[in-house]
Amino acid sequence: MGGQLSEIYPQKPIYGIPGFPSVNAQALVNGLMEQIATLKPGFSLGGWIDSLQQTPDKSFILHTRESTTIQSKVVVITGGLGCFEPRGLRIDYVRRLPHACCLVYAASS
Repeated sequence: MGGQLSEIYPQKPIYGIPGFPSVNAQALVNGLMEQIATLKPGFSLGGWIDSLQQTPDKSFILHTRESTTIQSKVVVITGGLGCFEPRGLRIDYVRRLPHACCLVYAASS
């Protein structure tokens, strides 16, 4: 967890985070992970989602390339290097929306 902050810039000072004049990148990631731990979230990392379906109760069912099925109320899709090298989502009913310098995707129901 932590993406570029952890992998590339762990000792870099980060500015502009509310409550911190400056915070070390890895310390920020560690603090965020500690904060979210109280909610007991599930993470599925490093895999491919082949299909995404919204259910009548507005939750989601995801099917992975590894034949795993995941049900969730919230889906956060991160694409790693996507801001530097755009990667399109290969899901039929997902449409691409322009947003600043990065690509943002929204699933239509």
